[in-house]
Amino acid sequence: MKKGIYLFMFIAVLGGCKQQLNFVKVANNIYMNQIQAFGDAMLLKGLQAYREKSNILERLRYSAANDTVFALEMLGFQGDLYLTYWNKVDTISYTNTEDKPGYVSNLLFTKYMMGLVSQWNILKIKEEEKDNSSLIPKELVYATRIIIRKNTYKVECVRFNDFFNLERDCHY
Repeated sequence: MKKGIYLFMFIAVLGGCKQQLNFVKVANNIYMNQIQAFGDAMLLKGLQAYREKSNILERLRYSAANDTVFALEMLGFQGDLYLTYWNKVDTISYTNTEDKPGYVSNLLFTKYMMGLVSQWNILKIKEEEKDNSSLIPKELVYATRIIIRKNTYKVECVRFNDFFNLERDCHY
């Protein structure tokens, strides 16, 4: 009987491993989509290096059968980095501020911005960029949506200037 239980557990573990996406390939696919869409080779190469170094995609809990993962990424002019990945059940943030790269428990982008990205409301994001991206220097934010269905995935990307509305975003 014990052998049967161990065999079942072994098969379940193997089956679970088989259901995982190869996040190195997903990260490379994000990079290639961003290069094609935006052409910011130097900046995007830096983001890709941090994406790989952080292993952020491998830490996120997700369903290989049916899930959508969102990402916001920003690499500032001073070399400061902000990565936040999330879905319905998990949120992970990674930054290199204070010369100490690592995971942090706080959100690195406003809840409002994350909400617009979760809705994949590109028109509203572009409207917000137009109305509320008065920060100087203007820093680019890269948003990504990874749609996972039956252990396959599709990557979509959009780029916009960081936006912030003091009245709304401090209380949101």
